[in-house]
Amino acid sequence: MAESKAGSVGTAGPLTNRILNQRYELLERVGGGGMAVVYRARDIALGGRIVALKVLREQYAGDEKFLARFTREASAAAGLNHPNIVNVYDVGEDGEIHYIVMEYVAGETLRQYMDRQAGPLTPTQAAEIAAQVCAALAVAHSLGIVHRDIKPQNVLISNQGVVKVTDFGIAKGLSEISMTETGVALGTVQYFSPEQARGQRVSPQSDLYSVGIILFEMLTARLPFESDSMMGLALKHVQEQPPHPRQFNPAVPPGLDAIVMKALEKQPQDRFASAEAMERALRNYQTFASQPAATEVLQPKPDPYAATTYFNPPRQQPLPPRQQYVVPPVVPVAPLRRASNYIEVEKTSGVGWATWIIGALILALLVGGVVFATTVLPTLGNQQNPNPGPVAVATDTPGPPPATPLPATVPDVTGKSQQDAATLLTQAGYQVQIVTATSASVPFRSVISQDPAPGTSLDRGKPVTITVSIGPRRYKLTDYRNTDATASQKQLADLGMKVTIQQQQSTAPPGVVIGQNPDPGTTVSEGDTVILIVSNGTVVITPQPPTTVQVPVVAGLTVDQASAIIQQAGLVPVQQTLKRGERGIDPSVYDANPKGTVLDTDPAPGVQVASGSQVTLYVKQDNGGGNTKPKP
Repeated sequence: MAESKAGSVGTAGPLTNRILNQRYELLERVGGGGMAVVYRARDIALGGRIVALKVLREQYAGDEKFLARFTREASAAAGLNHPNIVNVYDVGEDGEIHYIVMEYVAGETLRQYMDRQAGPLTPTQAAEIAAQVCAALAVAHSLGIVHRDIKPQNVLISNQGVVKVTDFGIAKGLSEISMTETGVALGTVQYFSPEQARGQRVSPQSDLYSVGIILFEMLTARLPFESDSMMGLALKHVQEQPPHPRQFNPAVPPGLDAIVMKALEKQPQDRFASAEAMERALRNYQTFASQPAATEVLQPKPDPYAATTYFNPPRQQPLPPRQQYVVPPVVPVAPLRRASNYIEVEKTSGVGWATWIIGALILALLVGGVVFATTVLPTLGNQQNPNPGPVAVATDTPGPPPATPLPATVPDVTGKSQQDAATLLTQAGYQVQIVTATSASVPFRSVISQDPAPGTSLDRGKPVTITVSIGPRRYKLTDYRNTDATASQKQLADLGMKVTIQQQQSTAPPGVVIGQNPDPGTTVSEGDTVILIVSNGTVVITPQPPTTVQVPVVAGLTVDQASAIIQQAGLVPVQQTLKRGERGIDPSVYDANPKGTVLDTDPAPGVQVASGSQVTLYVKQDNGGGNTKPKP
């Protein structure tokens, strides 16, 4: 994550200086949105590494369904690793505080970067930023993750000019929040696709549409569609054809204009086939454009944390050569039987904003259908390109029709990492569907099972579904004290916990839980061990008369020697300084002993006192004194 304002240093927040889970020290607030507040934090466990810590806002912390989705989506995003993606390091909670730990990026958002330019970016800058965004999306899409909320606020630019996409897998939770939530949905509507406006299932091409909107805005300093309301804006995404960028900025080359228009096609199948294909088109444009693609770099801004922040090494050019990192091929995914082929969660109940948009669309189509059919349709075949001319665009036009798919044997990918499994299945000619599930035995981001089973004969091009582990289930431990041990043990076992019973004498009835470890409220994972301390019967406590001891003689000893003797007698030594002439001590005796010598006690030696009583040791102190304090 980056600072919330260009060139600004963070501010104090309600959690500033707090340490979460004895690990993450919150240094300052650096940003925030409708769902969370972002802090710059220090990871104490990793040598003080600076991280961005996103804390869920309080109004969502009590929504168990939202929290489950929040954790699941963030865990999925943690499996992404790419130079153009903000890394997710950890997901956790401390009491009622739920947070995500992310890579700290010293820089600013693309929104802030564009606002600083006060006008369109150059075609070279815009193409470079969009290409790096596509590189990030290519990796996510290959793993079955659709971002769903690509917008300038979720694209960061580091002080070294590296573009990074953030909030992968988290946008789903935001998109299901009511439209009435201030500051949450408006930015999304400006950049989302026609299928999102209709409330339909998203796909990788939905993200590419959003990239097209961003590219249009970078080239023209305006959006292709504008409206006074979110409803009107959504309708324009569905109904209106976007204008060409060259209509507002003649300096946009035809090739780059064509890339934007292809990304903004209304039907997903008419857009680029993959994020990798769109990146390739942008790279081809850079190669053949009249201006050199590597002569302009993103202008960095001052870094207030240059000595402490962590980021990728600076590059000589805005993007390293392609061979430095390999983007896995994007795998087309067929529909699942139940939900989306990409990582999603169950929809919230009630009437959401997508339902209102769909209703408005139906009404608009009923009212405007006759006009559209009689005035618009006859002209569609005669529309002229406002900017005709040759363009150099990498397309995905297929060659001759493919031959009938041949059957092959499905490889065994169980137990392999999600990345390796997707690669093996892709190389074997299959599509990949990814679903997630919790597991206490299968490592995070590894394959739990697959369908069809290994060794099955299946035509190439068919889908293979892999179930990927997102780690064990997590629970907040209940307070089991004063409960029946047998019932509590069964409840914990049903949650997948290992239970250890420790018997202990107590005044509580037999079989009652009198203690537990970990403490109530602690977050535990499936498979963890919980210790229940159980009473084994009533303990009869017989009052014992207090014992007495005799105060020993310690005069003439050092403080340490005297204190040890007093403690051995079952008493508590207390020191007090003694000046010359006090307590009737002969001055010659006082002068004859070195500083730090015990010269008297109270009670006096030989007196019988109760065990545990305090005995004051009067110690020679030539300078000052008189304050009584227990010996540490």
